Amino acid sequence: MSIADEKKIIRTEIRSMKGLLRAEEKAAATAKALEKLEQQDFFITAQTVLLYWSLPDEVPTQAFAEKWAMEKIILLPAIVGDKLEARLFTSKQDMETGSFGIVQPIGEAFTGKIDLAIIPGLAFDKNGYRVGRGKGFYDRFLADFSGIKCGLCYDFQLLEQVPHEGFDIPMNVIVTENEVIQV
Repeated sequence: MSIADEKKIIRTEIRSMKGLLRAEEKAAATAKALEKLEQQDFFITAQTVLLYWSLPDEVPTQAFAEKWAMEKIILLPAIVGDKLEARLFTSKQDMETGSFGIVQPIGEAFTGKIDLAIIPGLAFDKNGYRVGRGKGFYDRFLADFSGIKCGLCYDFQLLEQVPHEGFDIPMNVIVTENEVIQV
């Protein structure tokens, strides 16, 4: 079986598990995961943070982005062609729906230093590798990234091992509602 096929199976299984998560379970797990994230030194000291404006099947980050935009420079990804670029988050009113239904900030690409990138994924493993949606946007963006790469997910998305290829970029840390794994 090819790595692409293995990733496809993982995507299907994780999506199925997410579908079983009740709203109150999701809210409680989200609150715990984000609280754990806020307690980490790498988050506390980061001045510029790339976050994501979550899709319905990701750990919700909208309120988190709004909360921290008062204290940190919060960037969100925007898809431009086959590239992911970081743009400054200012408010919900300055957003548009872009490619793949991703809500993204209006504006120019941020060109300064990013201290921390908080990355969604369908699955992560304890070596920091992730299975995303399969388009490679984050892997291309993170290829030259020098800051801390943090995967954010629920416990059931953390697997012992996920298939990966040479272009897959591992995270430095994974945060779930129950643990923080330094890679």
